[in-house]
Amino acid sequence: MENKQEIHAIFIAHLASWRYFIGLSLIPLVVILHYPLSSFSLLAFVAMMLNVYYCWRLFLDERLFTLLHAGMAESSLDDALSRIWGASFTQGRDWQARWHGTRQLFRRAFAAFLGVWVLALLRMLMLVVS
Repeated sequence: MENKQEIHAIFIAHLASWRYFIGLSLIPLVVILHYPLSSFSLLAFVAMMLNVYYCWRLFLDERLFTLLHAGMAESSLDDALSRIWGASFTQGRDWQARWHGTRQLFRRAFAAFLGVWVLALLRMLMLVVS
């Protein structure tokens, strides 16, 4: 593996994107909430909650990778996560597994972000057409 510290720094920089996802999601949220409640609003609310959840996960991973970057042992991090969440699946994860999970998280966060925007644009289009 290349320089681990550089890889940590790159992970952290990418994980910080949660700020942009949540910030840019406020615009469609205002659009969606501006119009009367409907089943469409419920769908938009669910999409927004998924978006918020994935932003929280990106935020959490950013903080955890920052701890690893600062020198915390991976086994200590895994032990702490197991104690907090009561799950043993975090034990013994190597960097490939961590990066794979982070990539999946990015994809899901971006999909939720796009979903919120698509729903907001559809809502505006529906109102223009009607």
